Amino acid sequence: MDDQIDPEMEDAWAEACNGIYRVLKRGRGAVGRRAGGSAISEAQVAMLESVAHRGPLQVGEIATHAGLAQPTVTRMLNTLQRDAIIRRLPSPHDERAVLVELTDEGRELWQQKRELLRFWQRDALLRFPAEQRSEVVSMLATLVDIIEDQIADR
Repeated sequence: MDDQIDPEMEDAWAEACNGIYRVLKRGRGAVGRRAGGSAISEAQVAMLESVAHRGPLQVGEIATHAGLAQPTVTRMLNTLQRDAIIRRLPSPHDERAVLVELTDEGRELWQQKRELLRFWQRDALLRFPAEQRSEVVSMLATLVDIIEDQIADR
């Protein structure tokens, strides 16, 4: 592997990475505001995504999956519970633990948000020439794996 990078390429790469992070974060926030139902924050979208994909979770698990501090998650869950988007229930395996799940309204809200996100994702992929789409998807998946490895190593 060639570990020499031209300084201009390194700057361009850093700018592209920062741009990806920025627009993905803004996009998730825009999904929270635009798709039907109540407006929810970018962080709340991340929390709902965790529960929607994995089923009932403990608060600590939601915090880990969403990349948020547990006290922050607890405060946001209080708001989402007040708005009838999530509910807390006792864990059947540990009487000290509480699980968080989506209500019917929460599942409907998440589905609306997810449909808008999928529309945007599909639109973005369609903007690449058909012959490049597989390569784009593969390279992005590789980038995700690299970043996950870097985070795990730290």
